[in-house]
Parts: sequence; C-alpha cells; structure tokens
Amino acid sequence: LAFLVLAFAFFFCYVMSTGSYDYFQFVQQWP
Repeated sequence: LAFLVLAFAFFFCYVMSTGSYDYFQFVQQWP
C-alpha cells in the first residue's frame, strides 16, 4: 500500500510538472 501511495505521489508531481493538458493528451491515446 505504501508503494502505491508513493508511486501516486510521484506520478502526481510528474503530471503537475509537465502539465495536466499533456497528461490528458496521453490518456486520449489509450484505446
């Protein structure tokens, strides 16, 4: 569980640094 929280925190920081819009574009590519 701790690993999941840590991974989510790191992922959240990554999204905020690159921009939520870029993340949205990445999700749109998923089938």
